[in-house]
Amino acid sequence: MKTRLLTLVIVSLFTVSAAHGQVSLIASNDKKPVKKSNVTELELTISSAAEPVPALRYQFEFDYLKRKTGNAAIEYMKVAEHFPEELSKNVSDWWDLPIGELPDQAEFYINADQWYKLLLSASLCEQCDWQIPIRQEGIAALLPHLSTMRNYARAIALKARLEIANGHFDQAVETISVGFIMAQNTAKDGVLISQLVGIAISGIMLETVEDFIACDNAPNLYWAMAFLPRPMFVMNDVMDVERAWVFVSMPDLGKLEETIMTEQQAAAKVNEMMSTMTMLEGDSSGQQGLVAVLMLRDYAAAKAFLKSQGYSDDKLEQMPAVQAVMIYYFKDYKILSDDLYKWFAIPFPQAWPHLKETDKLISQRSKTDFKNPLVMVLPAIARVYENEIRLASRRCAVEAIEAIRMYAAENNKLPDSLADIKIVPVPKDPSTGKPFEYKKTASNKATLEAGNYEENARSYRYSLTLKADETK
Repeated sequence: MKTRLLTLVIVSLFTVSAAHGQVSLIASNDKKPVKKSNVTELELTISSAAEPVPALRYQFEFDYLKRKTGNAAIEYMKVAEHFPEELSKNVSDWWDLPIGELPDQAEFYINADQWYKLLLSASLCEQCDWQIPIRQEGIAALLPHLSTMRNYARAIALKARLEIANGHFDQAVETISVGFIMAQNTAKDGVLISQLVGIAISGIMLETVEDFIACDNAPNLYWAMAFLPRPMFVMNDVMDVERAWVFVSMPDLGKLEETIMTEQQAAAKVNEMMSTMTMLEGDSSGQQGLVAVLMLRDYAAAKAFLKSQGYSDDKLEQMPAVQAVMIYYFKDYKILSDDLYKWFAIPFPQAWPHLKETDKLISQRSKTDFKNPLVMVLPAIARVYENEIRLASRRCAVEAIEAIRMYAAENNKLPDSLADIKIVPVPKDPSTGKPFEYKKTASNKATLEAGNYEENARSYRYSLTLKADETK
């Protein structure tokens, strides 16, 4: 199925939320997700686990000698032909079940190896180029890969969970690697929506890693987690594309000041712009009489603004009112969009207050008489950054738990504080830039909180229990 970039905006946003809210269960562990307010609580019973020997035995990437030249996108597009129909229909429901409750047919289709071999082959490719014509087609561009990737991710997670439950840890690490690499490759087209889907897939893989480390005798994955890309998704690359989409979709916007138009030319341009806007808003009402409305509503403000920008009275008198209003909209959009996008160059803890403030300002515009149609369709990218940082916090929390398991292997107990762990560095919480909130509540129990960057943040709280026979 082919999907247009525009169609996926809302769908992807909901998908990210859903993926981060669900946690799979394995019959052999005690991981129990409980949602309280904005906090997702997870209970993990863990075993001590020393650093692997050799240290890099387990990796969520494939080493140089295994990788190959080629375009992973081509390999991914082949998977649909071999992905079992029953698996496609039922994978979402099966993903929610404990392993012990999976129907027999589920295990059969999950272990049908052709679809997995193709995903593995794609993961070994050194490049991934989806060749999406964003520069040519803008928001009308097709994103054919996004409609299937989430189902593939759930199937990969199910396969890994079966391997974990059966104690096949080496194979499970390979399977999870395929999922993490697929998440990265999904976002390689540079489109915001694709990055959201990549974040969602990474969330599914992190849940599977949590299943892994909660399993008896599971090897330590500290270095596997440490070698994942940091950050897992680079927001600046996506923001570069987001800043450009309006110019791709409406290339004449940047030429509005080149010459003074006729009334007819200006009217044609504004109607062209509004046609593009309605593609985003899904509402074609209000097109009639739009030129007159713009002239009456915003012309005085446009003249005052352009005069402050150095326009002479003579030039403004010669210029059609609609052209002046469009230039005003364009410049206002540039100011606000730059004020929003610039904060993605700054680490989240410093950027977040400013992003929220700018986002609030844009939202308030919808409640005023001045509703610049270009500003009204700016994406809610502050929340995208928030989703990415929640993923980063969860990833680092899992890495910290593996450091705790490594400490327990040396000391037969949980650390009193994370500062007691010397064998490996304990990562900080990317959402705060500070150490994770860790509290030892009993000899074999502790809590670790991640993503608690503000009041009512959608954070995680891990309740850890070290197996009783491993404490002293």
